[in-house]
Amino acid sequence: MTKFERVIKETNGKFFTARFWKDNGELRRMTCRTGVKKGVSGVPLDFYISKKGHKNVVVWDTAKHSFRTIPLRRLLSVTFRGIEHNILGV
Repeated sequence: MTKFERVIKETNGKFFTARFWKDNGELRRMTCRTGVKKGVSGVPLDFYISKKGHKNVVVWDTAKHSFRTIPLRRLLSVTFRGIEHNILGV
């Protein structure tokens, strides 16, 4: 389990901010949360493996009011409870 996976699991459904590179190369900053089950048919996913074999996290985007995925391989930082966890570990 990576540092980011651990931090995201520790949010336990509370709000956090993620910064990552989108597929199109754009930098994205998103306030989101995991564990949202409303509107989900079947079993909700926390993490899933893409067709290319990359691990992603499924979150609820508070600005767009819909589910989004964050590619863990392009995640730059996660801010939770005022503490920023970034790829350099600082």
